[in-house]
Amino acid sequence: MRYLSFIFLIVFCFSCARHKEEHVVISKEHTSAIEKKSYAKKDAYSLLIKKKLQHYIDEQKLTLTHPEFSETALPSLFNIDTSAIVVVKNVELIPLSKNIDSVQTFMSKVIFSTSAKQFTDSIITTIKKKVIMIDDTLQTSTKFSFSSIKRERPKKMPLETAMLKPTKVVRFSLKDLSFTWDEIDACDCLFAVTPGAGYIRQLYFGRYKNGKSAVLQIEKGTSKTQVPILRPRSQQRTSGDSWTEIYANDTYKITLKASPAKNLVKGKFTYYIDFKLLNKDSRKTIRDMVLVNCKS
Repeated sequence: MRYLSFIFLIVFCFSCARHKEEHVVISKEHTSAIEKKSYAKKDAYSLLIKKKLQHYIDEQKLTLTHPEFSETALPSLFNIDTSAIVVVKNVELIPLSKNIDSVQTFMSKVIFSTSAKQFTDSIITTIKKKVIMIDDTLQTSTKFSFSSIKRERPKKMPLETAMLKPTKVVRFSLKDLSFTWDEIDACDCLFAVTPGAGYIRQLYFGRYKNGKSAVLQIEKGTSKTQVPILRPRSQQRTSGDSWTEIYANDTYKITLKASPAKNLVKGKFTYYIDFKLLNKDSRKTIRDMVLVNCKS
């Protein structure tokens, strides 16, 4: 009796294990069938959309060439000129919303072909399904609607306001400077900047001949500061040619952009210098165009 009970227990366990394995196999087959059905439906949608878009473009071209066939011109769905399109080659659907039975939204990537080349554009496609009764039979009605994706044109950057070129050099007195005579003599050019508006009324700048640093003084009778060069002008340039230099220390960043002007002093080179000073602490900027006589 005990032996029969043991055999029954083995048979029961084997049956349960087998039943579980068959259930898993069935589930996998069922899942695979659903996936295949989903892919097949998507392909069918692509073909239908392709036909509808081809018809739409053909009708649009017809109304353009024969406006008497339509009271109102069809609006363009695309961001490209479709007047030269010969055929819609392919439509790729990219889901934009969750898969809901009644409403689905896709981005339709449309590939066009002309006689010369092919190109791509995208639109939004909405598919709505509704169950209706026709002749006592339930049937599914599928409706397609399209909308364009308007792409913003890149905004044009405002052109930098053209600065008026001065006609004369700004005059100043050496009494206003805190520079030593040696520093003045070491300058390739020394000039004053009077912005006319802003938090600085007047400043003084001296570019040293060694090309390694400059001296800066903000306002009259104040202390000076040395500003190392950050980006020197080209060593290959010829005196009188255009040049650009950048100076910087912990507080200031100064940019000089020089373009040649008619020489005003014998033995010197005259430049229009676009002078820009940035205060790194306050983030305030002073900028002015000045006429400067330099030794090189």
